[in-house]
Amino acid sequence: DTSNDTTYFTQKNHFSYVGRGLYTEQINRYLKFFPKKNMCFILFETDFLTSKTDTINNILTFLGMDTDFDLMTNLQSNPATLPKSTLLTTFINRENRVKDLIKLILPNRAFRQKIKKGLDSLNQKAITKKELEPSLRRYLFNKYFIEDVDALEKLIERDLGSWRPV
Repeated sequence: DTSNDTTYFTQKNHFSYVGRGLYTEQINRYLKFFPKKNMCFILFETDFLTSKTDTINNILTFLGMDTDFDLMTNLQSNPATLPKSTLLTTFINRENRVKDLIKLILPNRAFRQKIKKGLDSLNQKAITKKELEPSLRRYLFNKYFIEDVDALEKLIERDLGSWRPV
């Protein structure tokens, strides 16, 4: 059902999918303060995922840094996960009296953050990402992103054909 998609995809409490996906607007904000020659545009899907080492070396070269060292590039990027326990996730992320007590017992904020991150990590289970139905992907692209992708291609002088639905 796409009848209420505008609300779902644009509300801040739903991760601002549309707003965060309008890259031209975001880049133009930076261009008010920095020249384009000071920017390096990396396409995650075509640059980074297909050639991590080359892409990282290109970034280092762009920054004027040494590229003569070994990189760990065998890490999985953006693995899909869900919490094993939504109750634990809620407990970890919301303020409550138990957490207030823990703050008294463990006053070091950095240590508490490590514990929180560890608990959150242990509470995750890997899942297989579901692909959007092609018709829904086309609909959302045409409704929200087509103009921005056209403008972005011109702005960064890169082909974004892989972003377009089939």
